[in-house]
Amino acid sequence: MFSETLVILSFTYPKIQTLQTIRSFLLFPGYTGHNIASSPSPIFILSSLLVILGGIIRVTCFQTLGSSFTFELSFRQGQRLIKSGLYSTVRHPSYTGAVLSLGPMIVIHLSRGSWVRESGILESTVWGRVVALVWFGGMAMMIYTVVVRIKSEEEFLKKEFGVEWERYKEEVRYRLCPGVY
Repeated sequence: MFSETLVILSFTYPKIQTLQTIRSFLLFPGYTGHNIASSPSPIFILSSLLVILGGIIRVTCFQTLGSSFTFELSFRQGQRLIKSGLYSTVRHPSYTGAVLSLGPMIVIHLSRGSWVRESGILESTVWGRVVALVWFGGMAMMIYTVVVRIKSEEEFLKKEFGVEWERYKEEVRYRLCPGVY
């Protein structure tokens, strides 16, 4: 989205030489960048809103967890099982937010009018295709990792909270998306 913004600004303000120089680095030979959307498509808007929603969900979860939040699985003496807020709807709402952010990012970058599609990177060089493939593969791998992480986290929580965890699982049946998973 940042590259698209810079290219759009370079067309909007053609007299600003710095923007013209930046555009020359962002576009591959034979590609003008004129197809980079100056007005966002509905899919771009929807995907952007989902990315923002995912971020809001994650921040809300971090706030709800407070000092219980960690990036690695750990347990502190006296720690309690959080069951309020978004955790009363799904067991792993922070991961719901992550998937809502990561999935639409792929859509944004592959949609018509995006820098990836319109800059020539996918057609001009083998390295461009490799970089794009690695990036998209990495995004897909992160989504997969979230799903795998959920299973190990649930085993950890069962070990730490025992019967309380089992009751919570009965009350909040879904891991990621209500009615689905």
